[in-house]
Amino acid sequence: MPVSLHHLTSARYALGLGNDESLPWREPGLDSNCVAGHFVASTSGVFLKLWWLFRGKSSLWSEYLHGRYCRNLHPTIVPYNRNHSPVWHRLYRIRDVAEPFLFWTLGEGFVSFWHNNWLGEKPLAQLLHRDTYTMEPVSYYWHGGDWNVPRILRTIPMPFAQTICQIPIAGGHGDKIVWTGSSTGDFSTKSAWEAIRQASLRRQLLADNSSGLADATKGFSFSSKCQCCEAEETVSNLFIESAAVQGVWQHFAAIFGLCLCDTWTLTHMVHFWRYSTPFYSDLHIRTLIPFLIVWFTWTLRNAVKYRGIPFSTDGIILEVQRHLRTLYAARTLTSTRWKGDLHRATVMGFIFRQTVPRAPSIVPWRAPSLSWFKLNTDDSFLGNPGLAGAAGIIRDSAGHVHLAYQLAELTAVWWGMELALTHGLAPLVVEMDITTVISLLKSRASRKWEVQHLIMRIVRLQQLLVADVKHVFREVNGATDHLAKEAASSQLTRVLHHDDITGVLRGILCLDRQGVPHLH
Repeated sequence: MPVSLHHLTSARYALGLGNDESLPWREPGLDSNCVAGHFVASTSGVFLKLWWLFRGKSSLWSEYLHGRYCRNLHPTIVPYNRNHSPVWHRLYRIRDVAEPFLFWTLGEGFVSFWHNNWLGEKPLAQLLHRDTYTMEPVSYYWHGGDWNVPRILRTIPMPFAQTICQIPIAGGHGDKIVWTGSSTGDFSTKSAWEAIRQASLRRQLLADNSSGLADATKGFSFSSKCQCCEAEETVSNLFIESAAVQGVWQHFAAIFGLCLCDTWTLTHMVHFWRYSTPFYSDLHIRTLIPFLIVWFTWTLRNAVKYRGIPFSTDGIILEVQRHLRTLYAARTLTSTRWKGDLHRATVMGFIFRQTVPRAPSIVPWRAPSLSWFKLNTDDSFLGNPGLAGAAGIIRDSAGHVHLAYQLAELTAVWWGMELALTHGLAPLVVEMDITTVISLLKSRASRKWEVQHLIMRIVRLQQLLVADVKHVFREVNGATDHLAKEAASSQLTRVLHHDDITGVLRGILCLDRQGVPHLH
């Protein structure tokens, strides 16, 4: 076991965690069990990390556990044995919580073909409902650096075999484990706590629903009385119709100059607030206000029910304003969240400094080195939500176009590199204005398995093309941006050659070839 974590699994630290209550199936509340709940959750988070280290990291400790408890068996199918050590018992109990968060990218192919989740959704044994104990590695189904299709078809049904053969094999490095609970693919304590919390909520909801169903089958029905009036407690009454809550909605509507309708549902109210400004977004203040009202109405309702605090309009308004001040003090509620409503921010006591526009700079398109080619890619979105398109252009060191393409989907980098490989346009410089894509290609990890497979395809093409991926400013990608917008509006997928390029696009490419700069 890692020395840094040894004290967390000692008998004194893990006191009382050897029974079925070792996982925090109950959410800790504001009672004497709160500390115990946090204690159990923290130790469970530690064992989630231990399972991550045991499954994905090569060490003497993990090799010892494999040899001691998993001899000739995969760790996910080892049965319970009361004679095993307390540490292994805890790992055994946390196994079903941790495994759904583990995903493997293929390198050398040493991971289990049946029991490791390298396909995307689940391990193959679970997808095909097979109780198999074979320990075949994925590389057993490879031949010459690609999938051995005849061998796969002898074992796997056709639909799954087709999916398997589409998964890229990126050689040159070992198999990599990805923790899908975090955005980076690495294990984090925050994501571990969230995994435990979700498991707790699922168990609690199942218990609550089964109890309510049992009462209903016996003919019992207990409707709740609203905590703010004498009516029956419903979603509509609690959050919209009661006099106290209507006062809250009217208070903030007056600040933002809105006229509300008494017959709206909660969904109508939220949508009205969101789209009452032409600058609407998920983080705009008019999107935030309704959710804060609903949240603090709910928390005050619980305070009335369980602590006897009186329900009042002023109490909800005060809590909403207090939360906004907290966000303002933390510099989270910036002026961009108040776009179009800065004068109302001043009325509410929020003062924002005037932003000074940045001076423009000149950014020309630069040709690649002699004998190199350059692929510029770009995406375009017509509305949010709306149609999306992507495009790319491959040019040589003289700025002449060899290939251009348009897609009605977001795989521009991958398809452009495939075209470059097919037409022998290498070595290659790849330029794009999306920094997140460049970061993903450098880390080679994504928590979404569909994206992960695409990343590994691009990494393999990088090796074949000796490709260098770089960031450029959006203005430099004028030609590809023009193609991407055209692809988004027409929803076409096509490849263009030099003679197919006409009109505005030909003019933009001519300016790039002459070195005419763009303003950034």
